[in-house]
Amino acid sequence: MLRQRIATALIGIPLVILISYFGGYYLLVSVFVISLFSLDELYRALKNTGIKFNKLLGFLGVILFILSSYYFGTEKVPETLLILALLNLFYFVISFPRINPSGVGITLLSSIYIGYLLSFTILVRNLEHGFFYLILAFTLTWATDSGAYIVGLRFGRHKLHSSLSPNKTIEGSVGGLLFAVCTSIIFSLFNPNGVNILKFVILGLLAGLFGQLGDLTASAIKRHANIKDFGSFLPGHGGFLDRFDSFLVIIPLVYYYCVYIL
Repeated sequence: MLRQRIATALIGIPLVILISYFGGYYLLVSVFVISLFSLDELYRALKNTGIKFNKLLGFLGVILFILSSYYFGTEKVPETLLILALLNLFYFVISFPRINPSGVGITLLSSIYIGYLLSFTILVRNLEHGFFYLILAFTLTWATDSGAYIVGLRFGRHKLHSSLSPNKTIEGSVGGLLFAVCTSIIFSLFNPNGVNILKFVILGLLAGLFGQLGDLTASAIKRHANIKDFGSFLPGHGGFLDRFDSFLVIIPLVYYYCVYIL
């Protein structure tokens, strides 16, 4: 298992860095691929819950969020949300009584959870020094996940949330925070806008917390669906959503932190 994780990382990390460096259409296509695969994995899991939802509207929502971010930045998010809300309400009316409010909620929320959150990848890359901050976001994600895994495996004794994720421990959670803070401090030394270690320490703490929130959110979905992983596309890591669950929450944090604080 560990060897598979390392082998996948050795291939995936250079690819992520290369795509992040070139940005543009390369990044747009990559975000599309990751988003659509992740959404498909999510829908496969949610089928086990017995709730009916509209996959077509969900995929349309993801596409609209990503294209909106690529061409208009954050300017058209309200309009995108309005369009999707109206489409979902229309679908609810014409599909009644086959679909209930829970299905409408899942359809809309899945578009936001995958498409809107991942669209911040493009927004971060389009910032001044966007390549630096995008790599920072990815590295904070890897540091949080790796720190929680390594420290939890070695020192884990006390369960973090036994009913939600039995293998996660408080010690592992602290390890994830420490790794994220150390990573952020290292990046602060190369910050193109000047060194400010305190701001990066705070960013590391927030990223560690947000990343674990993303991971636990995905765990909650998997528990409801009674599955271990969302997929098996990435050996040692599961599916795309298993790999990007923390990144989904960290990337908007990095964007707004860069815009308003850094």
